[in-house]
Amino acid sequence: MAYLQLTGKTIPADHSRDRYKIMKKIGIDSNANVYKAVYLPGYLRAEQRLAKAPQYVSVKAIPIGRGTRAFDREIRRSIFSSTPGAENIVEIKKKFYSNLTFLCASMAYMSEGSLRYIMSKWFTWGLPEDCIAIALRETLKGLSYLHVRGRAHGKIDAGQIFVNGNSNGVAIKLGFEASMYEHDQERWNTIAMPSTSTLPLRDITKWGTAPEDFSAEEGSRYSYKPHSDIWLVGITALELAYGYFPVRDRAEFEAVIEEITKKKKLPTIEELKKITDEEKVKRKGKRVMKFLEKKLKSMAAKREKKERQFSPEFEEVVVKCLSRKPRKRPTANQLLLFKFFQRSKDLKFFQKAVVNRKKVMEY
Repeated sequence: MAYLQLTGKTIPADHSRDRYKIMKKIGIDSNANVYKAVYLPGYLRAEQRLAKAPQYVSVKAIPIGRGTRAFDREIRRSIFSSTPGAENIVEIKKKFYSNLTFLCASMAYMSEGSLRYIMSKWFTWGLPEDCIAIALRETLKGLSYLHVRGRAHGKIDAGQIFVNGNSNGVAIKLGFEASMYEHDQERWNTIAMPSTSTLPLRDITKWGTAPEDFSAEEGSRYSYKPHSDIWLVGITALELAYGYFPVRDRAEFEAVIEEITKKKKLPTIEELKKITDEEKVKRKGKRVMKFLEKKLKSMAAKREKKERQFSPEFEEVVVKCLSRKPRKRPTANQLLLFKFFQRSKDLKFFQKAVVNRKKVMEY
């Protein structure tokens, strides 16, 4: 997508004096690139801009004529998320045309990227359970905001939960419609995806969607219901717990979900391997999963030192979300009343355990 590159340029916003200085590409979405940029308000003189602390934003830019009508509709549908009460949704601050060449959306800059990106780089075995509780709690707040307004999200996963960390603290927000994008380095790291035979996490909302929606066409995603989102919250919880989802097709995925809901307990990675192996044997006969052997041996060695345990409260949340009957799944507000979230720690804990730890590990 070289034709989309704006890195290093300063672009105007419509016919105003506002400018956006494009710093670097940070993500992609369909025909659009997403950039980190500095907002340069037109009402400030040049010397005032230099004295003022830079105001970072994310700018999603799509060339005019390449799906811009649909993108424009997404922006218009998402623009309401900047209203008060939607602090857990990545808001669209402004839409503008730049030199009649690009249709752009300016939105909050989420400095740490998505949870999937964070895990792929620094937490390949999954997030600590206390951090999962915080991340899902903030996600459910954003989801509740949508649901009470009759909207469904349809594409919830760890790649659409974004983290911003600065001197004022940490914010965790859910991308929605025009504010969604895939981190540029998220496609996909070799640690979390041990084989191309493993279903890609970036498409998890397609192959891991709720049973009642699995056969739905891509174009019908706007007909998703809130209970479809709750299923995806359960799938996201599993991704955050394990760091990845080692299944090769929908049948193996179904086998894992069935095992979880039947036993009401989350398996260890070794148990997950056994489930998928048994499904493979049942359908195609005995065949060793060579592409996972080396990875699983390493994982087993680490877990011998410290076996990962999941609390009954966390398992309860996952099992409830993954009910096959949509009406049996709790609402977002009902989930927030579960003990797992009621006892969850504050955002400062997430900042120390994830954001600050990540920054130390970068050096």
